Amino acid sequence: IADGACDDAVRKLARAIAAKGETVWIRMMHELNGEGTYPWSLYPYTREKLATFKRAWRRVVSVYREERAPVKFQLAFMARNPGGDKDRTPFSAFNPGRDYFDQVGVDVYVNAAKRMPSLKEKLNDGIYAQLLWFGKPVFIGEMSVTVSVPDRPAWIREAWRSLALDFPRVKYVSWFLEGKSPAPTRSWGLHNQAEIDAFVSGLRNFEDLTS
Repeated sequence: IADGACDDAVRKLARAIAAKGETVWIRMMHELNGEGTYPWSLYPYTREKLATFKRAWRRVVSVYREERAPVKFQLAFMARNPGGDKDRTPFSAFNPGRDYFDQVGVDVYVNAAKRMPSLKEKLNDGIYAQLLWFGKPVFIGEMSVTVSVPDRPAWIREAWRSLALDFPRVKYVSWFLEGKSPAPTRSWGLHNQAEIDAFVSGLRNFEDLTS
């Protein structure tokens, strides 16, 4: 991508979007700081990998701009680097240039059978502050908690409340509610009335707190 191998494909889509004339948001190379999940996963990080990623990102954005396509870009991280506390590479190290994206955010998943960190704990571990550093609108691209955690409805309600009170700069939230497999550690959907009620009441409380 960085050397132009995908320019034709990118340009074709850019022209189609331009012809349509409606704004499209692209969360390009999402969870880029991950390990092995996608072809663009960058962990373990090297100076060369980071430089190539930035060139690739800027090249794609530049093609869309050349075609005057009404596209906006989201820079999306995993909430934590795969190395955990052993690798505290900051999000700023992946910055392709603030003129090359419109929003910055993270995907947040909680999958813990013994201890269930709250959304507040997850984002307050330096993550929220790092997102604010970019000076862009902040979003959560994907968020959920598996059925393996205790008192899942309470987690859902508290997550909505925390978004309103603790993270007011988060402007867009997308919950991931798909069961990717029957296994409890991969089941992200709402599976019973208590969970559905928690989601709805949490959302309504969020709306009341932010109105």
